[in-house]
This record gives sequence, C-alpha cells and structure tokens, in this order.
Amino acid sequence: MRTGEPSHSDPKLRPPSAADAPALAGLMAVLGHPAEPSEVERRLANLERLDPEALRLVVEVEGRVVGFVAAHETPMLHRDRPVGRVTTLVVAPEAQGRGYGALLLDAAAGWLIERGAPRLELTSGSRRQEAHRFYERRGWKQEGVRFVRELS
Repeated sequence: MRTGEPSHSDPKLRPPSAADAPALAGLMAVLGHPAEPSEVERRLANLERLDPEALRLVVEVEGRVVGFVAAHETPMLHRDRPVGRVTTLVVAPEAQGRGYGALLLDAAAGWLIERGAPRLELTSGSRRQEAHRFYERRGWKQEGVRFVRELS
C-alpha cells in the first residue's frame, strides 16, 4: 500500500455502518460465527450503545468491505491501567495476504496505545493456526489459556 495520493484500489479504514451488515455477516462466518445481516446490524447498534468509545473499523477496497476490527479498553483490578483488547479481527479469505489484517491490527493497537493501554490482548480460536502465525510475525506472543463455559 503506497503512501501519498490514494489510488482507486488503496484501502480505506472507516467505521462500519448498517449498510455494511451483509459484508460483516460474511466475515463473521469466516470466523465460525455465522449470523444473518439483520443480526449483525443489531449487534453493531448494541456495541455502539453499550460501548460507544470502542473502536470499530472496516477496511474497504474498491467499494467492498474486506475486513473488520473491534477493540476495547478493559479496566482491571490487578493492573493500574486498562488493558487493550482486540475482540474481533477478520479479513475475507480472498483478500488475505495483502496487508489488510496488519493495517487493521496496527490501527487498533495505535488507538489502544493512544488511550493509555500499555498491554494489548486478543483471543483467537484454537483451530485458526494461520491467524496465530500472523500474530506471532507481528510480535504477539501466546500467554495463558482461555476457559469458556456456556450458560443456558
């Protein structure tokens, strides 16, 4: 991705809108969380209502949404400053390997650092080995284990 004057194919980072719900539904399916566009639109509205300060960005290329990132600050009792959390990062399979994931991750990390989060975390499904290598190439390291319990 060049600097200077953007070309027609340069990626554009912007907040998502309700009109992006169909594309975002497709991206959520890539992560293994299929949802109807109407569900995604409702969830976007809930995120805005519940955490208006959270970062939510799509990457758009030639008018098409090909990626999404969400990040939040999380206060912790055991830390003086909030922890930055990347809660969603996804790039469409056909757009992977073009720097869009790095662009989104860097935008989220920069936003979190500006807000005073000295530590950044993210979670990734155990089956997403290529994603794990992507994070490791960018200086992230695996730490700890996540436990999950579904509540009825």
